[in-house]
Amino acid sequence: MYYVALKIENRKYHTVQLRPADVAPAESFVPSFILEHQPGQARLVLSLLREARVVCRGGFDRDRWIDWGSLTAETTGDGLHLHLQATSTRPEQDALPPLPEPPPTVEFSLNKAHFMLGVTRHFSESALRLTLTITVDDVAHRGELLFHLVPQRYVHDVVMDFGSEASQIVTYRRGRGAVNRRMQLVGNLLDYYYPDLKGKELHQQDTESDLYRSAYFIKKEGAVFDPNASPGTNRDKELLNLLTDKGQKNLLAEERVLVSNLKLAHLGAYNFMVRFASRETNAFRVKERNFIDTIVQLQQAVVNYFLQVVLEEIKRSTPEGQPIYLVTKLLVPNVFEQSKVSRLVKGTANGLAEMTRQQATCQLQGFEVSTLSESDAAFLGFKREQEEKARQGRANGLKKGGRYLIIDVGKGTTDYSILKMNARSTQLVSLYRSGFIGAGNVLSYAFIDTIFAAICGLNSDDRKRAIQAVTQRADVVEKLQFTEAIEKLKHNYDAQRNYTSFTEVLTKLYGDGFDLSTIRSQLFDKNEAVLATLTQWLEKIWQHQGSIRDEWGIINRAVNEVANRIHREVVQSGRYADPETGRVLVDKIILTGRGFKFIPLRSAISKTFDVPVESTDDLKKVCLAGAFSSEPINFESNLVGFPEVYELFGQHERQSKQIDTGDGQVLNIPAYNRLKNWVQHTGAALQEQVRQVMEYGDGHVIQASTLPKTNLVDVSYDLSQEENFLNEGREFDNFNRNAKVVTICGLDYKRHTINSHTVNVFFTGEDFIIRDGHTYSPLQVEPDFFRNTQRVFQTLYPFVDILDPADVSVTPLTDDDF
Repeated sequence: MYYVALKIENRKYHTVQLRPADVAPAESFVPSFILEHQPGQARLVLSLLREARVVCRGGFDRDRWIDWGSLTAETTGDGLHLHLQATSTRPEQDALPPLPEPPPTVEFSLNKAHFMLGVTRHFSESALRLTLTITVDDVAHRGELLFHLVPQRYVHDVVMDFGSEASQIVTYRRGRGAVNRRMQLVGNLLDYYYPDLKGKELHQQDTESDLYRSAYFIKKEGAVFDPNASPGTNRDKELLNLLTDKGQKNLLAEERVLVSNLKLAHLGAYNFMVRFASRETNAFRVKERNFIDTIVQLQQAVVNYFLQVVLEEIKRSTPEGQPIYLVTKLLVPNVFEQSKVSRLVKGTANGLAEMTRQQATCQLQGFEVSTLSESDAAFLGFKREQEEKARQGRANGLKKGGRYLIIDVGKGTTDYSILKMNARSTQLVSLYRSGFIGAGNVLSYAFIDTIFAAICGLNSDDRKRAIQAVTQRADVVEKLQFTEAIEKLKHNYDAQRNYTSFTEVLTKLYGDGFDLSTIRSQLFDKNEAVLATLTQWLEKIWQHQGSIRDEWGIINRAVNEVANRIHREVVQSGRYADPETGRVLVDKIILTGRGFKFIPLRSAISKTFDVPVESTDDLKKVCLAGAFSSEPINFESNLVGFPEVYELFGQHERQSKQIDTGDGQVLNIPAYNRLKNWVQHTGAALQEQVRQVMEYGDGHVIQASTLPKTNLVDVSYDLSQEENFLNEGREFDNFNRNAKVVTICGLDYKRHTINSHTVNVFFTGEDFIIRDGHTYSPLQVEPDFFRNTQRVFQTLYPFVDILDPADVSVTPLTDDDF
């Protein structure tokens, strides 16, 4: 198989997979893109480097270049066919071969930099199917793309943010006078799919009407599962209903399991069997299936269900017969590895295609699916806020050439990005993005740990066994009530207040005869409902004094652990400060996410970093405004990050880390403690920010794409390092897999078989591969990476399933590298 990277509409990259022409593809999936196109105007469709490398999966010795002198083109009933020949000779820059006469409705252009393809002002079709055939060593290889060229008024954008605590969706119909609309998800579900639940108290109802509380209850027995059906079709038999009634306590306790964080459920924290009503009533055609093997399809089903809600909402406000074209953007946490992000994109596109086939009245005619890092989206939203304030004279905005650290802390994950605003272009580059599992829920767990310390004592093993035992025999309703009580205490917590201790306040509330020894004896008694008793106590404490005392510093320690881990990983990335001088390179730190509603965490971050810290007007919703920005980051390539190779030297405090960025730069980073001191004591004073001259559109969230005034716009010949990677991969010399590790977006991709001296890491558009001259290997994260390095138990407690007490990891974890 071969690959070639195309730049779509000069805004995003897509890697075309080229299969031998005589080999049928494994699936009918064809990537599709939505391009605004007004009748009678020309439009740039794509560009391709004149020195485009045809990358061979089987090894870089077999890479080729395109011979543009061999280009032929033809149009048939199903689209445009481009035929090219690959050659082992790189094209000479001054030699420009003549191009063939293009078909009447398309046009070509070739300069020293790019081959460009566009449609002419005579193009009147709504779709262009492009078949690209490149012959390599006498074997034709073929790939396909589908472009929908439609008027702006037919295009609808939707951004979907599936949060650990709450989810949100915003839609936008392009065109004059259109505005973005935050969907009232629970209300929409009640109107369209669950009218029988109107007037009920629902688990998914948030205090804010435009948020959906992410509580998913899984049916264990007699389940029915069709990922492409409408939400709630089979009501109580559904494997997962998007809405559930709080009043059905007994039903939930007996039949269902709460998966408190569906987007992290694939980490192996839930261990139970799902038994279906029959083989014919589920997509797997089995009688029973382990839940862990069902999660990926279930995650995709939830996306599909909500997309049906979106389409129903759009259809009701669209004239009958008017086509709908949907541009869908999914926000993803930085802890997702590349294969998971790629599966999500393809699965969502396949789901939309299936909806179109199954629903005769569906007006959906085309779609495009992409992803965006949650922290990158939050930065774009903050940038828009600053631009608006600058326009009103209330802020200076962000400066060109500036470098910014965005930290987004939710309930389940902490995501952060270091972004650079290039001084000579509008292209934003996410220099480094990463994250870890451990955020707001870890802080909630610290409250639980404090309570169990009061009951069991300070021995961590005793607490661990008690915490596990108490929740294993509680039902889902008891667990929900317990976590709600914990969240109340956390919400009211004031680190400056001297609360009465846990034992003293309970003695005051229940009288002098109160004794914790009774509940200690019940901790491991299977007949005692200890969790319900604890919940009653916590409710009384909340009513009496609002929260609990941090008697042993467990809460403060958890806050500092999260803040220090963020600081450690950011500093060790090599992009925050100069490793040699300690000079801080970041101009400002921006805090977003609901996790920062917990004031002690915000204070800890401010103390940990020696850089000005700023927050946003809306911690939760700022990411959606950013996702609607017209500014692309990293070329909208659905790429989680850029590969690097690191090697560790020395031991413990003397250990240093050498990072090869693959673009000619090597970062030698001292041990964290030494580097931390340098950063804190030698950080250069920040320069005064310079006011930017901003260009503003019409004030809407989405800026309409501007059609080129000429038939084809030229593209700059100077490629960034990031563009070079997308076109030909990244090369690393002196590689030794026994000593060096490929890392991407903060995750170690150790799972591969290559151990050659020179390697090339390439992004196929779906996955990373690592190649030497004559072979390749998929590049993947080890399956146990998260279990060994992340706070999975604390994040999912008390709904996590633990079979063996030894599997419970609740103690502070050290950094993976040091």
